[in-house]
Amino acid sequence: MFVRKQTPPGLNPEIQRLILPSREVERSEAFTQLLDIPLVTHKGRTTTSKVIGKRGVILQLFYTRCDGTCPGTTELLTNTAKVLGEKLGRDITILSISLDTTRDSVADMRQYARKHNIPDGWYVAAVSPSDANALLKQLRLPEVKLGGDGRIKHTEMVYYGTNAGGRWRMIASKAATPKLLAKMAIFTQNTTTPALTSNFGE
Repeated sequence: MFVRKQTPPGLNPEIQRLILPSREVERSEAFTQLLDIPLVTHKGRTTTSKVIGKRGVILQLFYTRCDGTCPGTTELLTNTAKVLGEKLGRDITILSISLDTTRDSVADMRQYARKHNIPDGWYVAAVSPSDANALLKQLRLPEVKLGGDGRIKHTEMVYYGTNAGGRWRMIASKAATPKLLAKMAIFTQNTTTPALTSNFGE
């Protein structure tokens, strides 16, 4: 279960403040492995476990037709990728999974990747409706629902963690900066500090 966080040695209190408050996480059971599901990415077929491996991962839930928070979050990740530099693909993977399972196609993934100049180490992926809902269930999020206006209501959180260490976090995309997100993803992937072994929930 969730272990209440305390600021680990050397972690700026300002960064700690931006991590999801503990009371938001306590509502769900802890888990250490992100669900392994098939992915159809702009580079081909793979799975979440193969993409992640022993690396840390920054996870975005999005859809290509989104005109709300997704463009801003994608810009955040684009700049985070620049901050990560050679660590992207080597130590950290960025994974963007579309929740628009009925409209987003492989062609859409490729077009989105070209539009945003997605670098190596970042995967833009489509998944099946059942796998999308299974992932959302693990993250304690509601199932995908396409509104009459063509929009999908979805989380504004960006998730980061590692299957190898079983450490997972999330942060509001509007609260994050590229340097902060890169630093926290690397910190969480590398550290064995007990204070950072709690997991995320709804």
